[in-house]
Amino acid sequence: MLNLIDIFIGVCSILEFELKKNRLHLKISFIVLCILVVIFSGNADLPIENNGYSDSIEITLTVTVFDIDPLKKNAEVQISLYLTDFPYNATEVDFSIWSREPITIACKNSSGAYKGDSGLITDFQFYGYGENFPFDFYQMNFQFDKDNILWKVGNESDFLKSNLTFGSLSSAIFSGSEKESLMGTWQTERGGVIPMVPIKNDSGVIVVIRRNPLSPFCLILLPIVLSFYLLGASIFIKRRRINLRLTVYLSLFLFAAPFLFAIQAFLPSRSALSIPEFLLTTLMTGNCWFIIMSIIPTGSELRGSILDAFAVVGSAVVFLILFNSAIARLSWEAASTIFAVQIAAYVIPAIYTSIRVLKAIEHRHRTNRAFSQYIT
Repeated sequence: MLNLIDIFIGVCSILEFELKKNRLHLKISFIVLCILVVIFSGNADLPIENNGYSDSIEITLTVTVFDIDPLKKNAEVQISLYLTDFPYNATEVDFSIWSREPITIACKNSSGAYKGDSGLITDFQFYGYGENFPFDFYQMNFQFDKDNILWKVGNESDFLKSNLTFGSLSSAIFSGSEKESLMGTWQTERGGVIPMVPIKNDSGVIVVIRRNPLSPFCLILLPIVLSFYLLGASIFIKRRRINLRLTVYLSLFLFAAPFLFAIQAFLPSRSALSIPEFLLTTLMTGNCWFIIMSIIPTGSELRGSILDAFAVVGSAVVFLILFNSAIARLSWEAASTIFAVQIAAYVIPAIYTSIRVLKAIEHRHRTNRAFSQYIT
């Protein structure tokens, strides 16, 4: 492609040659050359020499996270870019990153390297499901707009169509006054680096913000799990000891209801029940089933065992209905935890009540046979 300087030199050379000829030839040549200038000037490149690099641009991306707010699903971040192998000697290269709104980062030329940052972004959006708490994780997408790479020289600018790749030194880190708190709440890799995953066949990366589940599990989830074990174990209490049974059930109810409201401040943003809320709701519902079936008077061991079986089955059905509505958003860790809890609360009691019912039926048959033989 011809540039404006080459065209101008060509025009001057031809004009010098034509001065030696007649004026008619000069006029014709001048008109033709003016047309050529108009044609080629519209497609002329910027007056910048190519450095000999390919069109694949390797960028080092550094994401600095200063704070995270799971309730609003946004974070305070700063995005920094560094690149060296830019194919032109531009004075500035502008990159656009998509978030809630496009973010433009201007990288200035400094001795052949280009550096720039976004400044502090106070509401960078991230995505994820708070329903998985305390196994919840979120994604911050940093995706470049390949069609809007603007490079400048002076007052001239143009868009560059190039492939963007991220170098091995790209990283995401916690920083600022909340660094220690953030590293205690969210998982990091060796060296305090936040996990980063490249987007396949696209110009971007995903920063994965995954919660450390140990502390919230012990403080919030473990008491609920133990309550389910207590609910399941209550089925081993004989029905004639109704006072002891009701003491267990009322204690569980008085624990679950206030605890459900107390943990709201610790839960992230969600559109459905989180794991603690789901388990507490199931616990209160199952507890009510056990209370109702326990206070119904019975005249025999068989009827009492059948009512206990109804309590276990009814509670399990409620659990399955609620679980089916929430399973689509649950991670495998969350689903495994819920199933482990329900085994203790319903499966073991179901096995025990089934054995009791069978024994009661067998005892009745023996009694009937003995009575019939005695009558005979």
